[in-house]
Amino acid sequence: MAAGVIRTAFGRPPSRRSAPACSSDSSPRRTPNCFAPRLPLNYFGRVANAAKRILIVDDQPHVLGVLRELVASYRHEHPYEITTTQAVADALGILQHERFDLILLDMVMPGIGDPMLRRQGLDVLKLVLDLGVTAPILMMSGDRDPRKEAEALTLGAFGYLHKPFDLDELEHVVARAVASTTTH
Repeated sequence: MAAGVIRTAFGRPPSRRSAPACSSDSSPRRTPNCFAPRLPLNYFGRVANAAKRILIVDDQPHVLGVLRELVASYRHEHPYEITTTQAVADALGILQHERFDLILLDMVMPGIGDPMLRRQGLDVLKLVLDLGVTAPILMMSGDRDPRKEAEALTLGAFGYLHKPFDLDELEHVVARAVASTTTH
């Protein structure tokens, strides 16, 4: 910074309404009301109340659109940053390079597994977990097969949502799953 130029804690020239400029010396004596802006961090070093990142994987574009709108409308303690994809390969590629706080994964996806056995979502769940993903994973399905639901939970899914969605249940489960990422 050039000598003789007065700057506030935010690096801008002071206005009539700004607090006194910060002292640049390192002595314990500081100008009153001088502060350095700090973002509140939680235990894991992430910015508290930062957007929670959610990945939604479903082969049906209208389901992706509805879920995106619903989740974005939730008024929890933080906003949501939502990424969507219709393809398993894209989801796996994204997960290799990006971290998410929650993943919503459709059970029946083309392009992987045996469609006659309806195991696709379970196969994708295994692949995601093999990548070392630690975010909670919510499986979604219109099929109400309790064996598949139990298997998904046994494999490591955080929860299981049935289509069509119960809107209150969806909001509650999303909030609970995202909250679980701050306690790990």
